[in-house]
Amino acid sequence: MVAAADDRQGGATGGDWPTFPQGPRAQRLHSMVMTRHFILIHVPRTGGQFIRKVTFEQLPGDWFIRNALDAHTPWELVADDFAELPMFAVIRNPWDWYVSWYHYLTQTDAETRTGPMWMSAFQQGASDFSSTVTRACTGEGFDNPATGPIMRELGCDHLSASYMRIAGRGVDAGKVELGRFESMQQDFLDFLRRHEVPVGDAFVEALMAEPPYGSSKRGPYQQYYHDDLRDLVGRKARRLVELGGYEF
Repeated sequence: MVAAADDRQGGATGGDWPTFPQGPRAQRLHSMVMTRHFILIHVPRTGGQFIRKVTFEQLPGDWFIRNALDAHTPWELVADDFAELPMFAVIRNPWDWYVSWYHYLTQTDAETRTGPMWMSAFQQGASDFSSTVTRACTGEGFDNPATGPIMRELGCDHLSASYMRIAGRGVDAGKVELGRFESMQQDFLDFLRRHEVPVGDAFVEALMAEPPYGSSKRGPYQQYYHDDLRDLVGRKARRLVELGGYEF
């Protein structure tokens, strides 16, 4: 059973649910977005921090189910204990996702650049975009304990494996609903309305007006690809391309 406390009393020291932290470390806040009305299944670099910020700032504190789960906890770990709650996940254009992923990891603070994937695929920051994404698609020179086995099993890329590990099986089971990153605000609002989640006008206004959060510094994704790399991502991430109706 997942250990998640239903804390009706607000924060750990009493009072209201704390506001979303500000500053360069804000994106590193860990905990799964779980409420009495819905759960976010957060695939990395798909806007989950944006949803976290808006919900934490705008929704009532006693809606939240306090937990010590990682923000990117897979659906399977909450599927049984919270089967009655609707769940929402977001997918993103794979070509765009890889540009975001590469720049986010190469632009974060040095102490966050650790682990086997940073050592192998990124070669500790020495690898360029094309080489890094090629490794993430082929699995050659790519070491990630979480996604590597899925990549080999399904013959897919790192992003597709991340999606399958975190949300895909729940989507396939009809338990997790999908939105698209490119229309995330409206898709999330439509999800809330389908399930009659009683959000007010202030929440809707904030959701639709909130600027992007946690974005990396980068150009249009099309500028980063040569033809072979474009086609490689398209083949390896074919399932996500088809799910989202994406084109390069």
